[in-house]
Amino acid sequence: MEERGFHNILGYTLSMGNLLRAYYENRNKNKIICSFPLSPEFEKLFHPFSFSLPKTKDLQLATHPLLLMDDQFYVLDWNHLAGQIFLGTYFGINSKLKEVGEVDKHGETLLKGELGDVMEKYLMKPIIEIVFENNCQRMKFDSETGFKKYPDAIIQSGNCVFFFEFKDRLLSERDFSSHSYSNIANNVDEGFIKDKGINQLLDYIEKFASNKYTDYFGSYNECGVSHIYPIIIYTDYRYGIEGVNDYLVWKFEDEIDKGKERDCVLTLFRNDVIQPVTFISLDFFFTTLHLFYTKTIELHSLLEEYISEMRERRQRMDIYAVKEWEEIPNTYKSFENYFHQYNYIHSSWDDMSLFLSHNKSLFQKLGNDLTQLDISKQ
Repeated sequence: MEERGFHNILGYTLSMGNLLRAYYENRNKNKIICSFPLSPEFEKLFHPFSFSLPKTKDLQLATHPLLLMDDQFYVLDWNHLAGQIFLGTYFGINSKLKEVGEVDKHGETLLKGELGDVMEKYLMKPIIEIVFENNCQRMKFDSETGFKKYPDAIIQSGNCVFFFEFKDRLLSERDFSSHSYSNIANNVDEGFIKDKGINQLLDYIEKFASNKYTDYFGSYNECGVSHIYPIIIYTDYRYGIEGVNDYLVWKFEDEIDKGKERDCVLTLFRNDVIQPVTFISLDFFFTTLHLFYTKTIELHSLLEEYISEMRERRQRMDIYAVKEWEEIPNTYKSFENYFHQYNYIHSSWDDMSLFLSHNKSLFQKLGNDLTQLDISKQ
């Protein structure tokens, strides 16, 4: 904290609050480029990542996403700025912990696991609760069961059952900027396939179909299931690049075919009960929360449309035999980009008052939950 100009955690936290407040004000005014005044509350946060004109040396926006001009900081890339301020601080603290030997037997700090638990319990859980508010028959989260192998959430809405697995993982800037298929694929394999993500979801579905969750969620037969939707929620915007969802779909189907011990899963998949896995950003749920809250959109309808459209596009690609090159970028759309591209889901920033009013309960719950944490001991 001191290296970044802050004498304690409270000062850093207050600066984060000022940043979020100013961000909302900028967006509410529909300003094309967000800007912040050159003032003490922002100077400490922004100066390491800003540059002025004329430049004295070559700078990349990945490291300097802010332009300082006329006593104003102009944000040129929000994703990189957020990465520098939030993730940069996390990596810095994590590195310091390693330097002083605060690691487990594997050489890793406890920081990432603890942050992941906080993200899941105090952010993901209340968001999913609001998405399905008054629109589900059963809802159970892992934190409520004490069962060792239980998904982060199982929710029944009508005849649909949703399995959620939350993964707070980062795609390294090195892999992302390499533009290498193999580098990115290896990262995805490590974080969402090998004994994690996909395989976890398949194990959970197998246990559900075999009535292993009866004490916590009810039996499979009682639910009258017509469709099972396996969903992985990710947090790093970099995973939203085109093609990752399709890659996971292919791997998901491969794992089903290989899983001899999961005969019931294979049967359900062939009978079109188990749907392809879908990769969705936590940001997507947050920025469209007011639309879920007002029943303007429903998750099962979005999934149904997306899965159907992507399946049809891949079939067209097989027919074209990649001769129609202009079709390729539109064929492997991420879940978020598919809906935003066609303005099917309008950005929550279109009506900030609606966004804030319907997210009020989430903000209140999040604030109340976090105040119960003894931060001094973390």
